[in-house]
Amino acid sequence: MRVLLVDDNAERQEMVQAALVEAGHEIVAFAAPHDDLRGVVETSGADVIVASLSTPDRDTIEGFRLSGPTPDRPVVMFVDQAGAPLAADAVRAGVAAYIVDGLQPARVAPILAVAVARFEEFRRLQNELARSRSALEDRKLIDRAKGLLMDGRGLSEKDAYGWLRQTAMAQNQRMVDVARSVIALSDLLKK
Repeated sequence: MRVLLVDDNAERQEMVQAALVEAGHEIVAFAAPHDDLRGVVETSGADVIVASLSTPDRDTIEGFRLSGPTPDRPVVMFVDQAGAPLAADAVRAGVAAYIVDGLQPARVAPILAVAVARFEEFRRLQNELARSRSALEDRKLIDRAKGLLMDGRGLSEKDAYGWLRQTAMAQNQRMVDVARSVIALSDLLKK
């Protein structure tokens, strides 16, 4: 795995680097906590970010919010001390693992493996949720178009659905796209 190592202590950085290299990971870049992490990540091509910090602050934690509301790679933070609010802020910023006072070389690789696995599972669940939301929105549009066809053409629900389905097949479109067209035409005719 290609790792970006973020640290504010040279001695600790060397220890974490040695543990990661021993576990078979490649350190592709180093950064300080207040560097432009987005730029460093983009140029380094890192798969994961490992940060070891004395005491993070909110600005540092927000710096790990690399690409919008959801991170595009796992972030693992080892901190010497932190209060509960900072841990919650870190989770909201997308940090996959927030380890307090637990930086021991033998633990770095297993913690990284678990954090990456949790990150991938979280991303899978987010994608599934997005697909479900999209399917629900599509269903709502189809139902609205069916209602318009039922009211406007006097069709039964089954016939309105059949009309949408047949039209979609005839035009080589998805049903939701035909439904959008029906809704748009209905809205246009109302004006």
